[in-house]
Amino acid sequence: MRPLVGVRHKRSDPATTTARLRNADQERERAPTETFYIGFMKHLDMNYPIPTSDLEVIALRQQPVNDELVALAIAGVVNVARSQGKSIEELKEEVLADDHLLNMAQRQLLSQILNEAWEYLSAMR
Repeated sequence: MRPLVGVRHKRSDPATTTARLRNADQERERAPTETFYIGFMKHLDMNYPIPTSDLEVIALRQQPVNDELVALAIAGVVNVARSQGKSIEELKEEVLADDHLLNMAQRQLLSQILNEAWEYLSAMR
């Protein structure tokens, strides 16, 4: 096979390569969380009562952490906020306050999860 004459091979732009690597890292960070989001409704169908007070939500800290417990805690926080007359927007503002614990993708995902829990609990009433 003859070598191609006159064909220029593009060199990778370092900025583009860095952006691609950063996007790949973000995708890897998001993957387990998105799996949790997709199954969130399933975890709310468990046999545990959804917390109705701050103390009940805080008491969940004594249990080993798993997907069910996280779903239960989120549902409890939503349930307590609803009982206090807060709107979903007020709850999200409070929960998603910029505290440098969550990156933007995680904040967006948590916002979606809060919306889903809010709608789920609304349908239960």
